[in-house]
Amino acid sequence: MTLRWEGRGEHQTAFSGQLAVGSIGRRSDGSCWYHVTAVDLRYISRALNLHVGNIRTAKRAVERAWAAWLSRAELGPGGAARNAAGTEAVKDGVKDA
Repeated sequence: MTLRWEGRGEHQTAFSGQLAVGSIGRRSDGSCWYHVTAVDLRYISRALNLHVGNIRTAKRAVERAWAAWLSRAELGPGGAARNAAGTEAVKDGVKDA
């Protein structure tokens, strides 16, 4: 899923539809930071560095974290494959039999 980036320069926000997924910005030392705000990413963010060298890398980090969450929640490209492989699908809170 492609994110839409709004803002320019020192601070930008990523959106998926109307949902603000995360933000990036430049620190005073010239490095950049990113933060994914849309979902709890504790299990993903342990392996991520929240400070990176440039804006492009920060954007990619937010996009990777969002894609990882979607995949684990079975909403992204990997989710459909897991359901097709035999995992029970859930629609409107009801498991398929």
